[in-house]
Amino acid sequence: GAGRVGVEHLPLDEPGDLLDEVLDLFGRGIGKLTPDHMRRERVEALGEAVEDSVSRHGRMVAEHLPTTVSKMTQLDLSPLAGALGATVRGLDLGAELSSETIAAIRAAFVEHHVLVFRDQELSPEQQMSFGRRFGELDTHPFVEGNAEYPEVIDVVTEPDDVFNFGGGWHTDVTFLEEPDLGSILYAVDVPQGGGDTLFSNQHAAYDALSETMKEMLDGLVGIHSAGPQYADGGSSTFQKSMKTKEADLASAFVAHPVVRTHPESGEKAL
Repeated sequence: GAGRVGVEHLPLDEPGDLLDEVLDLFGRGIGKLTPDHMRRERVEALGEAVEDSVSRHGRMVAEHLPTTVSKMTQLDLSPLAGALGATVRGLDLGAELSSETIAAIRAAFVEHHVLVFRDQELSPEQQMSFGRRFGELDTHPFVEGNAEYPEVIDVVTEPDDVFNFGGGWHTDVTFLEEPDLGSILYAVDVPQGGGDTLFSNQHAAYDALSETMKEMLDGLVGIHSAGPQYADGGSSTFQKSMKTKEADLASAFVAHPVVRTHPESGEKAL
């Protein structure tokens, strides 16, 4: 993605060098942003602005860039909580969104981790089309997808179900060697109260650790398996309306670092 720019490692004491390096880095991600001859003539005027524009997540505020650069789409969003989450207003996810809007959504996702788009009316095709703007869609290896759209899982909890599907704390599909970027949940029928989906900020969890604990965890690997959920008798195999599959393969193991570094923000997380 174009946002993979390690700006937080750039020297901030030399605005001219900073501007050159930022433009070089952005240029490698999304093509040349501005002609070479424009770089130096605006250094003095833009040096301070660019320095202020480099956020902790490696993004730049577009109004401080040369006028030849297209401004990034500004989203109408408000934070949900102090730890994570934001509500995005004014977008129809079923429409054909511009590449600039998708880039802004991805930047907001990197910053806030959970995005809420209220009052959407999406068909399965529209939900899938929106998802494809961020990458290739996955099919779950252990849960039967929708008969017509296998990439879509109909998550159903019946009134007399003892367990809700995916109710334990987890990060999606870490039993894969390459876990997915994220999940797009579309609420169809929800209770008036309760049944909330909870999220935790694993960047904040890592940041809250002592330096000693961080040093102890760095370099360790964790062993992940789908067995407890999807092997015979697993916790996700009891729902009446949810069908699982390949139970004999679910108990395989895969190793992941306990501490991961986000490829776009550069932040560490558990």
